[in-house]
Amino acid sequence: MVKKEIASTTINFDAMNEIYKLAERHKIKLGLYHNREWCVEETSERVQKEINYTKTEPTFRDTEDTLADWYNRNISPHKVMLMGTKSSSDAIFPILQNQLGQALQVYRSNDTLIELAPKSVSKLSAIKLLLTLNESLADIISFGDNYNDIEMLQYSGIGVAVGNAREEVKAIANHITLKNTEDGVAHYIKQHLI
Repeated sequence: MVKKEIASTTINFDAMNEIYKLAERHKIKLGLYHNREWCVEETSERVQKEINYTKTEPTFRDTEDTLADWYNRNISPHKVMLMGTKSSSDAIFPILQNQLGQALQVYRSNDTLIELAPKSVSKLSAIKLLLTLNESLADIISFGDNYNDIEMLQYSGIGVAVGNAREEVKAIANHITLKNTEDGVAHYIKQHLI
């Protein structure tokens, strides 16, 4: 099967340099993503979880070296993951929102993780790209569990939160199904579509 890239939007280098400086100041490690490249400085519990979830191995190298390499290759990240402690994440989160929130999606994945992506990139924007002329968001059933799913769930015809979703996600969902570890998506489909 030939894979076709539909769209590609990255974080510009000025914003990336600002992210890097802020992360260094707060002693937060970065995970940098560009297409299939994933670069981190060192392994950690978070990195191991990501390896387990994605079945992808990162390149381990200094963030400054990655940024220099990418600059020379004229590429920049599609996504940045900030991996800190709860206190360092609490401290940097409002700064990121204030300084970069106009251009970037800034959201907490959990107490120690912050994810950044271009403002125009979201799960909802991806769905919109895939719609055909005869389809609308009203035809879409979406499933989610985290902050980056809220917009998608709100604008889909039916937004379904899994049982282990954050409370804020459950609050805006049309339906709540079983936890993801209990096959909540499959359960909903079986109960409502088959």
